[in-house]
Amino acid sequence: MPIDRDMPLKEQMKFDIRAQEVELPDDTQLDADGGATINLGPAQPMMGGHHENLAEQLSDGDLDVIARELSNAYEGDKDSRADWASTYAEGLDLLGMK
Repeated sequence: MPIDRDMPLKEQMKFDIRAQEVELPDDTQLDADGGATINLGPAQPMMGGHHENLAEQLSDGDLDVIARELSNAYEGDKDSRADWASTYAEGLDLLGMK
């Protein structure tokens, strides 16, 4: 069902939210500019200061997962550039640069 452009903005937002099957808290307020104000409850206190090392707050298992994902991403990037790197090195050789 297409959105009727003559429909008020608040009604359009309700339609869009229902179309995406997003469940919003009951106290969600739709703003006139098309946004929404969502109350997520009281603010949770931070575990430490702004400059604290987050790795100290994570478990060893979580750190292992992050390290593995980063390592795999790095290797994938390196492998995807392999042709470019060899072409670049061959070009430098042809220019007489070592």
